[in-house]
Amino acid sequence: MRITALGTKVGLCGICLAAALGIGGCFRKPPELTRPGAAVLISQARQFNESRVLVSVDAVGVGPQSQSNFALAVFEFREKQAGTSGAAIKATAQFNYRAGQWHVGMFRYGEGWNGVAVQVDQ
Repeated sequence: MRITALGTKVGLCGICLAAALGIGGCFRKPPELTRPGAAVLISQARQFNESRVLVSVDAVGVGPQSQSNFALAVFEFREKQAGTSGAAIKATAQFNYRAGQWHVGMFRYGEGWNGVAVQVDQ
């Protein structure tokens, strides 16, 4: 009887440990989203690259600890139809981290009522 009780306790401890490790893995901080990484993701988004060309990614920031799976980037682009002589347009992109990688969720540019928000298919 004593061996069975001990075996049950060991088994329960093993289950608890496995559950704790599994849950802990869900809350791991995602890898840093770098400026070059953000540039690649923005440039690859079909909704962006159909009519726009990336000029630069100026900054990338990640949310606070409780929201570390979200990031924002400030970047500049040109409309393809304007060519290289067109003015660079300031924009922001929103990213989310899921399934082990960063994804572009949307990007915005323009001011007020004239602003444009583009949802990116994922």
